[in-house]
Amino acid sequence: MKRWLGCVLGLVFLFGLGLSFWSSPAFACFRGPTTMEENFLEAQSIFTAKVLKVEAAYPSQLVATLETVESLKGTPAAFVWTNNDSDQCGLALQAGKTYLFYSHGAELPYASVFDGYWLSDVRTDIRLAWLRERVKPAPALPPRTDRLLLHRQNEIRLFLENRYLGKPARAAIADDSVYFPLAVWAETFGLLTDWNEKARTVSIRSAGTAAGKPELKEANRDELATPPDFTQVPLETEVTFPSVTLNVQGELVKDHPELFVYDRELYVPLRAVAEKLGYQLEWSGSQSAVTLKLPIADQREPKLLGIKYLLSDWGYFYDGRTDGSLQVLSLGGDSISYTVEGEMMPAMTVPFEHVLQEVPGWKGLRQYKLQFYLKTERSVVRLLASPELVHALESDAAFREKIGKAIGKPWAAVPANRVLHVTDFEE
Repeated sequence: MKRWLGCVLGLVFLFGLGLSFWSSPAFACFRGPTTMEENFLEAQSIFTAKVLKVEAAYPSQLVATLETVESLKGTPAAFVWTNNDSDQCGLALQAGKTYLFYSHGAELPYASVFDGYWLSDVRTDIRLAWLRERVKPAPALPPRTDRLLLHRQNEIRLFLENRYLGKPARAAIADDSVYFPLAVWAETFGLLTDWNEKARTVSIRSAGTAAGKPELKEANRDELATPPDFTQVPLETEVTFPSVTLNVQGELVKDHPELFVYDRELYVPLRAVAEKLGYQLEWSGSQSAVTLKLPIADQREPKLLGIKYLLSDWGYFYDGRTDGSLQVLSLGGDSISYTVEGEMMPAMTVPFEHVLQEVPGWKGLRQYKLQFYLKTERSVVRLLASPELVHALESDAAFREKIGKAIGKPWAAVPANRVLHVTDFEE
């Protein structure tokens, strides 16, 4: 009897082990230990906010609309999205509660379980106290000379939207802030700059035309594919802190890292100027790259609606496919026309059911996932979709035709929380 029972248990064990190999990929939520300073530097913005509402978005996201209470870094987000799954680091949010957020990304701010903290928690109180001390304005100091460490000189890559502007000469990192020489704002962005040493004032303003319209150049793909060289030894050098006031677009910038003079050039903190000019700033330490983005809602050019069908993770993992996204050209009640991004092939027209195919052998797992977006001359911004919208698109041929009529046409307004609904396509 014991031998028989042992054989049964052994078979159960082996069967379970087999299932572990053949089951769908598990998504484990894990992040190594980080310091409060690292979290502060990596976040796009840090703020406390009350959650006004939470709604679902396709395929398995949640979007929370927020009301800012306190801003601690950057521009507070009006909403954040997160995954609706704890295994994928989703952040559990409840309407009516107030949280401390570390958001990432400019146009579609994201927060994971590691980026949101309920305010009625002792650990959050400790974190908030540290943050308030971290952002407390330093007392004004008289002009002086001191030593300073400069990192990544001439290694910082600058992007405006999706266009590469090169490596601004002499740009550097000091005290965890990216600095550009004052001349870069004139040379690269065509702004008017003035440094009045006697009055100890610095001003930066647009020259009558829209700021941020420099001569753009195509990115050198070979250069961008080359990992940044972090072997350069930081330079410890003597600098002068002139104790100047900074004005951008005629407005005094109150809280900012201190300006300094090195090698006869005045260095100005990038974020302080960029945000006053209306840009959102994204920093990638691993790529030594800074990207300035004008929010799409503030862009004057037409915002065209587009649709893609992205090859899902399931398609990549199980089917071994390498083709790219399907760029939708037209959508009818029964058919869809598209080109495959990254491939030299003519447009294809197929039955709509083609994009609803499942991964062979895996019921319920789609090969493609739907993606709405808005495109301007400057940028492409991803939009989210309500589950009701996706269901209507997939099940109602007449509704598909309505969406098809909107593809490639100017979209009236950017959704406040970037979520499209069925009513947005009702005539």
